[in-house]
Amino acid sequence: MGTATDPIEAPGPPDETPHRFTFDEFSRLGEFGMLPTRSELVDGEVFDMSPKGDAHYFAAFALQRQLILADRGRYITGPEPTLR
Repeated sequence: MGTATDPIEAPGPPDETPHRFTFDEFSRLGEFGMLPTRSELVDGEVFDMSPKGDAHYFAAFALQRQLILADRGRYITGPEPTLR
């Protein structure tokens, strides 16, 4: 047992290993309100997302229009779906 004059040891650095989640675990975290309003799961890691604004919608619309004009029946285009 140390005395009042013994130096205090600082804890080591935190473990920076990312925690990986499955889609089902990610979904459950959302159900319990444990995720930010806008977040996404990429390769098992959770990332905060900024809200979609006018620039996002304009870019998505412009890209979809270019694909439609260039596709000649080769591409399927549509609104942004949530992928699982």
